[in-house]
Amino acid sequence: MINASYKTPDKIYYLVSYEVIPLNEIDGFWEFDLKPWDIAAGALLVIEAGGIIEDIYGKPNYLDSGNILAANPKVFKAMLQKIRPVLE
Repeated sequence: MINASYKTPDKIYYLVSYEVIPLNEIDGFWEFDLKPWDIAAGALLVIEAGGIIEDIYGKPNYLDSGNILAANPKVFKAMLQKIRPVLE
C-alpha cells in the first residue's frame, strides 16, 4: 500500500531521493519539470540497483519530459496508477 511521502526542502532532495531508492529506504518518488542534468546521475543509480525510472505516464522518455517516477519494481505500477488520476 502506498500511503506516505516526504520531500526535503532543497535541491539536494533529488540526489537524496535517488540514493535512498536503491538502499530500500523509500519505495519510490516522483517529480515534475526537472532538467536532464537533475535526472541523469540519479537515474543511473536507480537503474543499476534494479529500480525502474520512467516518465509519469510510464514511458521511457523521462529525460525529455522532465517528469519522472522512480521506484523499486514491486511498487512501480501501483505508484503509476495512483499518480495518473491526479494528472488528468
